Amino acid sequence: MNNDLQHMYKNPSKPEDVRVFFDEAEYIPTPELLIKHCQESDAFKEKGRECPYDTEIQVRDIQLNAHGPMEDQAYSLSPFFVKNVRRGNTVLELKREKRFVMGRKGLNKFFDMSIEYIEPATR
Repeated sequence: MNNDLQHMYKNPSKPEDVRVFFDEAEYIPTPELLIKHCQESDAFKEKGRECPYDTEIQVRDIQLNAHGPMEDQAYSLSPFFVKNVRRGNTVLELKREKRFVMGRKGLNKFFDMSIEYIEPATR
């Protein structure tokens, strides 16, 4: 698939020739599944800490296990990462209620911007 991603815009003759890999990527719909996926994959790292205001809340930050150019390459070649592991993901574990909630979901990487936002005719 990485080879497809690098060459998906090569000589498209019509719009339907361009595959939108982001739309095809699996989406992780719940914080519980995101935590589980993170624990099962070396591609992610998770840092946990107790909330300073409420000891019954565990703050869990999730990010890619890569930095700098390697992180950019991982995002550019994996629609799954773009869709699910943005910069600044925080999951809150509510111990009393025995559940997880999304505390913060960061912004998409800069190259995820839709053309409508930067094309002069449509912005």
